[in-house]
Amino acid sequence: EEVVRCEISLIADFPMSLIGEAALLLQRSIWSVLRIREYSVVLLPGYYSSPVVDEDIPNPAELSLQTFKFGFAVLPPKGGTQDVSFMLRKASESAILTRFKELVLSSQAMEQVQVNPYWLLIMPLPTVSVETVRRPILFETWTSTPEPLPYIPRITTTENNGNPRECITITAPCTCAGLPECEWVKVNDVAQCQRGDGGVPCSACDAQQVCQALTCGGLRSACLCARSHLQCHWESQSGTCLEGAGTTKCSACATQSHCQPPEIVSFVPASGVQLTMPDHQQLQLDFDRTVTIRQT
Repeated sequence: EEVVRCEISLIADFPMSLIGEAALLLQRSIWSVLRIREYSVVLLPGYYSSPVVDEDIPNPAELSLQTFKFGFAVLPPKGGTQDVSFMLRKASESAILTRFKELVLSSQAMEQVQVNPYWLLIMPLPTVSVETVRRPILFETWTSTPEPLPYIPRITTTENNGNPRECITITAPCTCAGLPECEWVKVNDVAQCQRGDGGVPCSACDAQQVCQALTCGGLRSACLCARSHLQCHWESQSGTCLEGAGTTKCSACATQSHCQPPEIVSFVPASGVQLTMPDHQQLQLDFDRTVTIRQT
């Protein structure tokens, strides 16, 4: 049967003596977040830790961060390999770590551990292998649901480039400005880069095109026009950026804070699945609402 394997790197600052407890809590986090049977998630032998040497990892508090590596094998319900692979990948962006922190706070063995916002969880794409397994006599079969699962972070039409920690590891505002899925904000008077659509203010990085434009007419895209400090708006019919009062339509720039564009909640085949023909001649995208494609 098909088995989903994944490798998780947990960057945290608890003692090495607690790695076994952390492994069990992480295992529990996976099956509880995915809402599958406990026996379906197996902790693989060989977990270990090493000091963090990546200078891009934010550590303003000078914590003794370690990289703890764990391997897991997940036995999906019958027929659920693709969906479970996708759910596991998306859950690794925040849901698994959030659940893990909750379990740490309730664990007696980890009562001396202080959970902090600088912990990170990184997981490459899961892999699928065919292995001999044992199932209970009664077991579940997978039924896909068109509704977004409440415990899986919903994804937008902008991909994360395969690195869920990319925004938060950036320390330079101009580098943050180069990634459309990141924004530069102040948290407790400390400026940092994080995921969001607020952009980077010109006061933090004036090298952006939107900051260097002297007139609205110098801005060649709707979103740059909408975010300009020159009080511009985008005229969709002419495809130009104009000065003065007016609004930029969400159909021209959907990343504005007041826009609520449709979001992808699932897709088939799942991320990481090798495409084969003729099985995968069609791709299925499910949105959170009815979407009508119109020719303009």
